Amino acid sequence: NVDLAKSAGVSAPPCLRRVRVLESSGYIKGYHAKVDAAALGYSVVVFALVKLTSQAEKDLLAFEKRIGELEMVRECHMLAG
Repeated sequence: NVDLAKSAGVSAPPCLRRVRVLESSGYIKGYHAKVDAAALGYSVVVFALVKLTSQAEKDLLAFEKRIGELEMVRECHMLAG
């Protein structure tokens, strides 16, 4: 909070109050750790395009389930367009 307050040019107490208002209003949904992927053994980042023969919901759910079982896959996104 102190670093944020310095960056915003305000003192810590009003900065904390503003952050709490943003949190309670739903503008701030959460906080996340920035993980060092290499330290976890992920030294390579790969983006792969996977085309499915079917876009039926059951097939998408089956793919999502299977990809979720692969420890090496950290993120998976569906793109359209």
